[in-house]
Amino acid sequence: MGPPVLSVVVVSYRSREFLAGCLDSIFESGGVADPEVVVVDNGSGDGSVEMLRRRCPGVSVIANPDNRGFARAANQGLRRASGSYRMLLNPDMVVQEGALAELVGFMEANPDCGMAGGNGLDPSGRPQPQFTRSIPTPLTALYHFLKLDTFFPKSRRFGRYNYTYADRETSFDVEALSGSCIVVRGEALARVGLLDERFPMYAEDLDWCLRFARGGWRVSYVHTARFIHFHGRSSRKNLLWTRRQFYLTMHAFHKKNLRGSYPGAVNLLVDAGILVALGLGLLRAHFSRS
Repeated sequence: MGPPVLSVVVVSYRSREFLAGCLDSIFESGGVADPEVVVVDNGSGDGSVEMLRRRCPGVSVIANPDNRGFARAANQGLRRASGSYRMLLNPDMVVQEGALAELVGFMEANPDCGMAGGNGLDPSGRPQPQFTRSIPTPLTALYHFLKLDTFFPKSRRFGRYNYTYADRETSFDVEALSGSCIVVRGEALARVGLLDERFPMYAEDLDWCLRFARGGWRVSYVHTARFIHFHGRSSRKNLLWTRRQFYLTMHAFHKKNLRGSYPGAVNLLVDAGILVALGLGLLRAHFSRS
C-alpha cells in the first residue's frame, strides 16, 4: 500500500469542543480515499489527547508537553505526514462535502500550483475575507488600517488586502492564504521548506506563501472547496496577548521580507505605524474585556 494522497495536519490548543467535529468532517467529506490525519496537541491539558486516543484510534497524535506555538507544532505534523499533498487545518474548521476532493483535484489539474486554500464561510454561510489575502506591503497595510478597503471594497487599489473586489465564487490566484486551511504539494514543500518557526503565531502563513511564490509556485484560492470556520474562539480567550503578538509578528515579517525593498524613511514610518496600531489594538482589547 502506497502513501496516502492527502495528509491533514491539525494543530490543537485547548480546542476539544471543536476537535471531534473537525475530525469527523474530514472523514465524512468524501472524494479522497483514506486521508491520513495527524493531530498535534500543544499541551492543552483539557482532555483532548485522551479523547483522541479513545475516539479516533486511526488518527496519529503528537502530544506536546507544552504550547510550542503554531509554526513549530505544524512542522512536527508536516514531518510526520506522508501524503503527496499535505494540509494544515485548524480545529475550528468543519469540512463541507467534497471540499478535500476539490482541493486535491485543483492541485492535480494545475501542476504549477504549489499551494491552495479553500473558501472559508462563517456559521451562517457568509464568506470570511481572510481566506484570500495579499502580502501586507506598507501601502496595502495602510489602506487596510485606514479602513479604505471597507469604504471602497470593490476598488482594486484599496481592496487588495483581502481581495474584496474579487468574485469569491470563482477560483483565482492570490498572494497569500490563511494557514487555517491550506494544502501544499509535497514536491513544492520539499523545495521551499517548512514554516519559519521564528513566527510562532501569525504571519507564518504569509511568510510561507511568499516563499512559495518566490520559488515559482502559484498560490491559489479554490472557491468550490467550502469550509465552515468558527473563527478565533481559542484566540479570544486571551485577547490582549493575541493583539500584542499579532502586531509584533507583523513587524518581524516586514523586517525579514520587505524592509530591504524600501528606503529608510518608509521603514521608519512602518515601525511607527505598527506601534500606533499596537497601542490602539491593546486599548480596544482592554475595553472590550471591561
